[in-house]
Amino acid sequence: VSTQSTGACNEIFINTLVKLMRSPFILSSPLISFFVILTFLELYWCQNSFELEKVIVTTRHGARSPLNLFPNAKSFWENGLGQLTALGMYQHYSLGSMFRRRYFAELNFLPELYHVNDIYVRATDKDRTLMSAYSFMMGLYPPGTGPIVYGMNISALPHGVHPIPIRSTADDTDTLLHAYKNCPKIKELRKEYKKSPIWKAKTEENSEFLQRLGHIVGLDKFPITKTPALYSLLSTEEQHGKNRSWDDTIITESAFDKIRELSKEALRMKFATREMGKLGAGNLLKDFLVNLGYYPGFKPNKAKFILYSAHDGTLLALLSAMNVENYEIPAFSAYIVIELYKYDNGTRFVNVLYDDDGPWGEHSAPLLHTCLNCTLQEFGSLMRDGIPHDWEKECEIDKLPAGRRRLVKEGNSEDDYLPVHHKLLALFYDQPVFFWFISLTFALLLLDKIRYLFLTKRK
Repeated sequence: VSTQSTGACNEIFINTLVKLMRSPFILSSPLISFFVILTFLELYWCQNSFELEKVIVTTRHGARSPLNLFPNAKSFWENGLGQLTALGMYQHYSLGSMFRRRYFAELNFLPELYHVNDIYVRATDKDRTLMSAYSFMMGLYPPGTGPIVYGMNISALPHGVHPIPIRSTADDTDTLLHAYKNCPKIKELRKEYKKSPIWKAKTEENSEFLQRLGHIVGLDKFPITKTPALYSLLSTEEQHGKNRSWDDTIITESAFDKIRELSKEALRMKFATREMGKLGAGNLLKDFLVNLGYYPGFKPNKAKFILYSAHDGTLLALLSAMNVENYEIPAFSAYIVIELYKYDNGTRFVNVLYDDDGPWGEHSAPLLHTCLNCTLQEFGSLMRDGIPHDWEKECEIDKLPAGRRRLVKEGNSEDDYLPVHHKLLALFYDQPVFFWFISLTFALLLLDKIRYLFLTKRK
């Protein structure tokens, strides 16, 4: 997507007008022709010029060490489990550099130097997501772009780096990026899905293979839901040049491929229905719409560029909540980007892209084929069904232990960008039929009151 500036629009307008005015048809036409052509050019060219207004990026963290090890695994990780590796840092640094090329060098959307009003970054309360966010920002604003100390002509920090603040909140209070971790209902829905004929058939079909894997890794039971952890361990060892816990004679290449495919099935099962995705994404889709300006009267984040550093679960829940089908599983540093553009006539449209392989992917691709450069209102209408009306109630958080329930409720309270006096507006957009009914009833009562007063006055 490329943008045309207003200046470019005016230049096209003038050049085309000059050519038309020199044509024999125009020279022999009355003055009305001039105004017709003027109006046509204004509508055709200038209303089709647009500019980028806001970008929201949600990423999975970079490559990490395995989250856990199986009893028979022979893997060793110096910095412990679940930690961002040097490769993961480089992935997100490359990702930030890629976004700098697009939004600074190509589109002139972001300034060359960091400004507090332009950037907002939030991560979950995990080392790997926080470090990924810092690495991303180092690529977006690389060494040499930091401030200079007045009167000393030296960089404030070595190599001219500029530290950029990263916001976060505890996991137990995070209903924006880690909602699926705090929703008891999702666990119940997953149990129900495992009883479905599709899942039972998948388990039965692979029972012998799963039993063999359990024997290899040292577990008595090895359900399909364990395959993502095994695939993560094997692929991570390979990515980081470590000896595999089990060589090719034990886990062959064909077995590895089958583990990868079963891992994809298990990850998709986590948010197999849109209801599961809606609850897992929590407030995130609503946050997108607020910050894009879909809900009038709300206070969106003023930052031009918003980065959320999160997990594969966050992206999987989002993909499901957005009703995306047959999506690729997000690899390390995968991302979803939402771009908001504005035409000169005031119309806004949205561009949604997804790259499941981060900076290593060939290119990002349109995510919503039902919404290719659709208007903001069309995008909001498509997304509304993926937003909980009452996340706490729908997630049944009362089933959580009392202490944790209190923390989740605190985290789910309306964020700073949602003023209390505008909650009714959100409800209006989420449940329009109900509020049209209320509004109509109120209007009829008001008219009846006016009629009564008028008749009383006449008497």
